[in-house]
Amino acid sequence: MTFSDGRRAFISAKRRVSTGRPFVETVAGWVAQSATLEADDLLVLAGEDFTGPAKDLDRVLRRLAAGLAIETQAEQDAFELLYARIPAAARERVLKQGAGEGR
Repeated sequence: MTFSDGRRAFISAKRRVSTGRPFVETVAGWVAQSATLEADDLLVLAGEDFTGPAKDLDRVLRRLAAGLAIETQAEQDAFELLYARIPAAARERVLKQGAGEGR
């Protein structure tokens, strides 16, 4: 999706998001396109039902984008779920875009 100001959002919509295949495939897609992301691009994972550590991804990414520390074990678990699936070479860009820091 391209916004009128030129920013792009890469949206992956899933019915259920947990630690399984849909989540893993979405993150793999983000990693694959990370080299083509521009500063204001957003990576979005939209879902109807987030379970397990995935349910805290939004909160932890928003906290990190705001420069706040991870506060709870649930946030740490959510962060580790994402962090572990991103190769070191792509981590900074994927985490920045997923947290919406480019805006």
